[in-house]
Amino acid sequence: MEMKSFLGFGISSFTNAEYQQKLLSTVKNKETIVVYGHSLGSISLLKDIPEFYTYGNQADILVSDGRPFYYLARFSGIKLKSNISIPESVNISLQIASDNAWKVFLLGATKEINTRALNNLKLKYPGISVIGGNDGYFGEDDTDEIINKINNFSPDLLLIGISSPKKEIISIDWKQKLDCRVIIPCGGMIDVIAGKTRMAPSWIKIIGLASFYRLIQEPRRLGRSYLKIYFNIIFKIIPLVIWYMIVLRKKDFSLVKHYNIC
Repeated sequence: MEMKSFLGFGISSFTNAEYQQKLLSTVKNKETIVVYGHSLGSISLLKDIPEFYTYGNQADILVSDGRPFYYLARFSGIKLKSNISIPESVNISLQIASDNAWKVFLLGATKEINTRALNNLKLKYPGISVIGGNDGYFGEDDTDEIINKINNFSPDLLLIGISSPKKEIISIDWKQKLDCRVIIPCGGMIDVIAGKTRMAPSWIKIIGLASFYRLIQEPRRLGRSYLKIYFNIIFKIIPLVIWYMIVLRKKDFSLVKHYNIC
């Protein structure tokens, strides 16, 4: 897949069909890839969580996770073939898994939510051959046990629904140790699959408010962190991008260097 650079972050350019073909060929050839998404929200937290860049940029497929990131990339002149986000990539991957009798493993959420998500997958995607899972509440001492559990299962699709930066570290550091094919660190998508939260409607995604829709559903848990993200995006990132692209007439620059991450 063609890789482009925006604000110092890699971003893959592909069509929906190319994405699906890549997943199918990965499983057929017994390769291992990581699908990751950069967003303006993650960029706004670079100082606090540098793993968004140091680990995220090592993924094999990098999607624009959120319309604001996608719109700014297009505004800068970068031509992208698709605006597939991480939630959408998860849904596409699950449908492919059902159509091709893949094995799917969910790593993340609480035991209760993980179990609910597994049960919902069985109902919604009956073509998936085997479904397994493990909650996301484990420490470093449990690493070998979790890796062995996943390898014994040998999933074609591994969804990691754990908060950052743990999911970034796991997806990259464990990649060479895991006997699985497609790895997608997907944050709260296990909660969505379980029915605990809902994906934003299409019209909300189009206007770039999917994260706000999630905040409304979990205000106590996400309130403080999301307010910080919104403040950074509105008053720091967007003005900085506009300054570089319109006033200084630079097509691209690195927010990574701006935040002294590297």
